[in-house]
Order: sequence, then structure tokens, then C-alpha cells
Amino acid sequence: MSELYTVKELAQYLKFNPTTIVRMASRGEIPAIKVGRQLRFDKSQIDRWLYTRTTGKPLNILVADDDEVIVKLFCAALNEPLYRLTTASNGQQALQWLHNSNFDLVFLDLSMPVVDGAEVFGRLRRTDKQTPVAIMTGYPDSELFKQAMEYGPFLVINKPFNTSDILMAINSYLGNNSPQETTINKI
Repeated sequence: MSELYTVKELAQYLKFNPTTIVRMASRGEIPAIKVGRQLRFDKSQIDRWLYTRTTGKPLNILVADDDEVIVKLFCAALNEPLYRLTTASNGQQALQWLHNSNFDLVFLDLSMPVVDGAEVFGRLRRTDKQTPVAIMTGYPDSELFKQAMEYGPFLVINKPFNTSDILMAINSYLGNNSPQETTINKI
């Protein structure tokens, strides 16, 4: 299990003022976890956040959803340089991207044409057990959702959602924030 820092401990670790830490966490600029009413900071997420901020290595993110509004929401939310956003409008396109590229995080809609999100998730897990997956669904009680659960753990983002939900999901899995540019790929 990873070490959790308090605000004071993280301030000492980063050599920041504790007030700055609280302000950054409240704006979603640093990965934070709420335990009760207290902020806690996972050391491994903080270390990844620092690495990403200092190296400038972009986070490679796949968004697979047939809803153009959702894709535009992701494009707007991740319009910063440390995100490299790739989009797929159906499950078959998502599988092609997953076969040809490595992603730091995958957002999958369950209900997509050609190949559904549960099948995409299952195929991904047969070849890659590590890549974090966030399932986007408006129907968390659906049969597709139950099928996806068979392939392992994932984050659930219930539709409708907003940009802060997207950023929270990224922070939850990757401990990343405040990038400055996006590259968009489409098949």
C-alpha cells in the first residue's frame, strides 16, 4: 500500500506552503484524496504528478465513445500540452488504436456500435492487464456493465458528467494535472 501524506507532510515534501497545497487540491491542480473531511495525498500519485510536470511527457489517453458531444467535452477538458488525446467513435476503432498504440488511460463507453465497450475492455484485458480503464455509462445496471465487471477493476463515470469528473478520473488513476496542450487523433 502506498504512503498517504497529510497537507502538512506534503507541504514539507514539496517545500510548499500548506495553504498553497490546500488551494491546489481544491482547484484540482494536484492529486488529492478526501478521507472524511481531511485531504490526503498518495505518495505514488504525487511522484507521478511531479515526474509528468518536470519531464513534460504527455499522457496518452484514448476516448472511445460514439457520442460527439462526449468527445468534444473531452477535447475541451484536456486542451493542454501534457495530454495526447486519441478518439474512436466505435469499438472496432478503439481496438485498432489499442493494438497499435500504448495508452496511459482508456475511457470506454459501454454502448457503442460495431463492438461494444464491454467486449473492447475484455479484449484489452486479455493482452494488457495494467492499463487503467474508466467505463462511461448512463446505465450502470445494464447487462453490458455486468459483462465488463468480469474483466477486472475499472473506474465508473456515470453519464451525464462534466469536465471536473474527467479530471478527477485522470487524477485518480494517474495522479496528473495541469498539463498545457492536447494532440487529438481520430481514425
